[in-house]
Amino acid sequence: MKRDSRHNDDDRKPSTPGTLLFILLGPLIWAAHFTLSYGSHTLLCRLEAQAATTTLFVTATSLVAVALLSWFLIKPDAFSRSLGIADRKEHAQPLKMIAMLLAGLSIMAVLWGGLTVSFLSACVQGR
Repeated sequence: MKRDSRHNDDDRKPSTPGTLLFILLGPLIWAAHFTLSYGSHTLLCRLEAQAATTTLFVTATSLVAVALLSWFLIKPDAFSRSLGIADRKEHAQPLKMIAMLLAGLSIMAVLWGGLTVSFLSACVQGR
């Protein structure tokens, strides 16, 4: 009985969207953090919320982003398998290194953006 090659896990091609998502996961999380932090800060200041509320929200989004990025850095193989990236070492290793480098840079960007809460007063220019 001949087996269909389309269903053979060893011969399947890596998923292009999955590969792109794997490589760009760090910058995408950073972009979401950046958008949520600054967008919500501006909106909450416009709605005249307490400064502590905006500070708490930016801190919470920073912690969630760092947690997601750290999880990605600790378990990159689980993410690559779930996104359909080839398990062959010669193909997966460079992608993994690039993704981890971008995730590390994204953690630094999230921390840099989140630490501004410690140094700057919330809603000063908007009031």
